[in-house]
Amino acid sequence: MYSLEDCMKKKNVKRGGGGKLQAFTLVELLVVIAIIGILIALLLPAVQAAREAARRMQCTNNIKQISLALHTYHDAHRGFPATCNDPGRFSLYSRLLPFVEQTALFELMLNPIARNGSALPLPKDGFWSAWNCVTADTNLYFDPFQENPANGQCPSDGNAQSSPDKNNGWHGGHLSYRGCEGDTPTWGGSEAIVRGLFSKYRSYTTMGSMVDGTSNTMAFSEAIVANGSNHYKGAIASGWTTLDDTGNIETERPSVCLSRKNADKTLNGATNNSSSGWRWPDGVAAFSKFNACLPPNSPSCWRGNDYEWVILSASSNHTGGVNVGMGDGSVTFVSETVNAGDAANNFRLSGPSPFGVWGAAATLNGGESVAL
Repeated sequence: MYSLEDCMKKKNVKRGGGGKLQAFTLVELLVVIAIIGILIALLLPAVQAAREAARRMQCTNNIKQISLALHTYHDAHRGFPATCNDPGRFSLYSRLLPFVEQTALFELMLNPIARNGSALPLPKDGFWSAWNCVTADTNLYFDPFQENPANGQCPSDGNAQSSPDKNNGWHGGHLSYRGCEGDTPTWGGSEAIVRGLFSKYRSYTTMGSMVDGTSNTMAFSEAIVANGSNHYKGAIASGWTTLDDTGNIETERPSVCLSRKNADKTLNGATNNSSSGWRWPDGVAAFSKFNACLPPNSPSCWRGNDYEWVILSASSNHTGGVNVGMGDGSVTFVSETVNAGDAANNFRLSGPSPFGVWGAAATLNGGESVAL
């Protein structure tokens, strides 16, 4: 039998009899924990970057599908979807539904009795011709329109991913992608300004209208969905200009809008922070379009509280820029530092854009041959 003293002196057999039992000291344990923490800190940015790359790829694919739908629509109707700006008009995306595998929802839109029991004029050909885009405003509150449309939200736009507030009458489903109005602000639905692919009011624009080249003309871009705050991405500054109802936009400058952005990324003065990207079936520009007057990730503004006089900047949560769908169906990533000219320039109604490469890519026939 061993005594207690013999046991205390007994060698560690598993270590070949070459020493006493060993254990980690507190210092060694802290060193190991510190090394693990450093490794996690080094790996976390890489993991986050990989996740953002995957989200950006999905967003690119969404725009690609919209671009392909535009071309299929053009093949079927010899023109791109007509633009309807006034409140109560169906949006560009709503008319693309049959071409993005949403035919059932589109048929509900064409059937006013199924929506609310009241008869409304229907398009003669079952689609949207130039003068048949009117719908009662209440139809935009039909339950399917209160849902986020399939593949219409950028994964990096958390606001777009959120569930719509169905108790808010102005709040419909969220859409992250907007049609290009050109390099001038939206002007009350008039046909006097026809600079972008989707700026001519109630009229089809054809492939042949893009005389600057389909690969040089923007069709769609991203824009952050409003989330109720006055962050410059999503919110719209009010009272940005002195435009009057005669539409004298050539005396105005987008720099007035640009100056509304604060250092803390909020907008100064009055803002509307609850409309951009909401109500995806609604053709009002604030819900479904963008203007290339200011570079990507710039502020958006409107006159007073007027939906019809607006600058709506492209924006995203991707690092450094936005995804853009071109007129030829391709998708490109455009940096927020893209040449956008001088925001102090006045708007033009014809000729080359005064807003650099970015503005030139928004015009159909400005005479520019630059590519993004």
